[in-house]
Amino acid sequence: MKLKAIALIVLLAASFAWAQDMENAGIDYTTALTKKAGAERIAALDAYIKNYPDATQNVFTKLAFYWLTVDHYNTKGYDKAIRNGEKALSLGGLEAKLEAGIYLMLGSSYGVKSFSGYSQEKALKWADKAIDFSQKNDIGDILKQAQSLKSELSGTAKPVKALTNLEKIASLYNQKKYEDAISLYNSFGAADKGDEKIFEVYARSLMGANKLDAAVKEFTDAYAKSRKAINAERLGNIFLEKGKKDKKFYDQAINYYIEAGLLYKKESNNSRYDALMKNAQFWLFEKYDFNNKIKKYNATVKPVKAAPSNDKEIKKLERDLDKLERQLSETYGDVEYPGYEQDKLDKIQEQIDKLRSGNKKPAEETKIDPGQEVYLKYCMACHQASGSGVQGMYPTLQKTDWVYGDKSRLIGLLLNGQEGEITVNGQVFKGVMPPHQYLTDEQIASVLTYLRSNFGNDADAVLPEEVARLRQQQPVSR
Repeated sequence: MKLKAIALIVLLAASFAWAQDMENAGIDYTTALTKKAGAERIAALDAYIKNYPDATQNVFTKLAFYWLTVDHYNTKGYDKAIRNGEKALSLGGLEAKLEAGIYLMLGSSYGVKSFSGYSQEKALKWADKAIDFSQKNDIGDILKQAQSLKSELSGTAKPVKALTNLEKIASLYNQKKYEDAISLYNSFGAADKGDEKIFEVYARSLMGANKLDAAVKEFTDAYAKSRKAINAERLGNIFLEKGKKDKKFYDQAINYYIEAGLLYKKESNNSRYDALMKNAQFWLFEKYDFNNKIKKYNATVKPVKAAPSNDKEIKKLERDLDKLERQLSETYGDVEYPGYEQDKLDKIQEQIDKLRSGNKKPAEETKIDPGQEVYLKYCMACHQASGSGVQGMYPTLQKTDWVYGDKSRLIGLLLNGQEGEITVNGQVFKGVMPPHQYLTDEQIASVLTYLRSNFGNDADAVLPEEVARLRQQQPVSR
């Protein structure tokens, strides 16, 4: 029994260490991606891939290769763009639009005549691939660009048509001539100004020109008229830029990211929902410096190697056991086996049990309580594994009426966070706990139920319906 307990602890520790690695991988990827596009971001992404080389375990490594392709292409490093693009494709698993974009960049890279690796044949091959893939996946913008590239490479380009106002302002934006794009928009008539795509380019030009207050006004007006996820996401991006100078704006960025995520979910766009919720969590942690705290804590935890598998030995012994039982059955029939024969069976079974005690436990026995899982991920860094907290900063969770007492107060505390002094079990604590409104009702209910039944507490469970009811009574502030 003791060996089984040790094996379970080793397995849980290995699982926790792996989860910590994935948490660090996500934080480090987001940090690298927020670097300035070009040389700075290339250096950050190269370092990221060195730290997290295994793309089979980490989806962010695949995305890092994609963004390296983009940055090398935009900085005219066509040989490196090709190398990273082909690597990203070989790993697989990219979203369709990203994959189509790589095909287009590869075709464009090979098609640059001043590039030492120029090859019209290869350029046309990748252009055709981009066209075929974009048609199958209904990616209109990349399809048009790929068709244009093929025409240019083949020398069959059609006479240049007059640009539409959308194409004009988009061209200025792509050339980073933000002020010119803003001036052009202001010269448009009411019909063009009312065009959603033109307005989108205009508002992004305001951001590019660092006219953030004007961008806030434009997008706030647009969001008031049409509560679309993209408008909420853009507002989140604008307030994030403002937050880099003053962290107080992070709250508005986080709130808009959450709103955008929920709107994307209504639109059945689950990938954007997941991305926006991760963004909200990352910047919430960034505001309170929790990302650094998590990294520092995780750095102190040494990964535990999983116990070696004994499956082959166990299967061999099971075959031996089965063979011996058949032999004894044939020899003695219904008569009880002699003691020395039974001893042979018991000895083999004992060896099997011994090997199993150092092997993986069945899945149903190694499942972590959902509440414990939430606690390990979001709470333990401050409140510690034992729930003892940190003196003067983060309160204890052990045998306190703050946990086993009023459920509404406890739910509200997790939803809204806590700033300022708080007295728990006669001691004063001054640490800050951020709001956790980004957690689902089920996650909040499970972690609070876990607290109320552990650390010396003994109280009834918290239900998701109770969390949902209190969440509705406390609208998100902005």
